[in-house]
Amino acid sequence: MVVTWAAALGAFGVSTAAVWSESGDSWQVAASLWIVALVGWLDMPVLQRFAASATSTAPERVLATLDDVELVASRANGLAIELAPGEHLALRRRPRA
Repeated sequence: MVVTWAAALGAFGVSTAAVWSESGDSWQVAASLWIVALVGWLDMPVLQRFAASATSTAPERVLATLDDVELVASRANGLAIELAPGEHLALRRRPRA
């Protein structure tokens, strides 16, 4: 976000200088800065979404539910399970007696 605003302010300054000067030699720099500012402005919602999801402090989240069984992803209180090649995890419910 800082780069976007810096590019926008730089583009404004260079554009203003190019308009006020008679030579107009800095139009390539101004055009480049305007393009960087536009791309940064268009990408800002995407970057804000990534930043918000990266700072999620929820200790666990539910991935799937089936009746009264939940599959939960957790950063704490989890199990460290090492599977042999070809093994898979299966989730089953015991039949009620």
